[in-house]
Amino acid sequence: MSFRKRRQLFVDPEFQGALLKRCLLHWTLCVVTGALLLLCWHVLSNPGEPSYVYFVEIWTTYWRGLIVAVVLLAVALIDFVRLSNRVCGPLLRLKSGLRQLAVGKSAPPMRFRKGDYWIDFALAFNAVSQRIQFYEAKCNEAEPSATTSPREPVAVSVVSKDT
Repeated sequence: MSFRKRRQLFVDPEFQGALLKRCLLHWTLCVVTGALLLLCWHVLSNPGEPSYVYFVEIWTTYWRGLIVAVVLLAVALIDFVRLSNRVCGPLLRLKSGLRQLAVGKSAPPMRFRKGDYWIDFALAFNAVSQRIQFYEAKCNEAEPSATTSPREPVAVSVVSKDT
């Protein structure tokens, strides 16, 4: 395993951005739900007051809780980026290695950092890569006059679920 320090935490903007947006959405829903519950509580506790009194009372009583919620949101977003990096980084390295194999190049052994997820995928990738190299060497021994690679590049296409 490689023990290099991570240089970049935001490695897959599409996935990690969607994850952060989802976290922000859930946080917003929680804060709004809590505020509405507090408003209902104050309306039921003091019926007949003008509406602005409820909002002022809620704000003056609970503004500290909102600050704590914002700080917790920041902590959660940082944690989500770090966690998603431990997932996205290895998957991006696997994708790069698979692309190399798909076009007929040899891929170096896959090594993940300490704490990364999908280590079993790296082991499987390395086994497949070694097997391909073994069969290429065997083919080259059987046909020493061949100047081209026994494997032709493979075109890879993505099929959408919508079609």
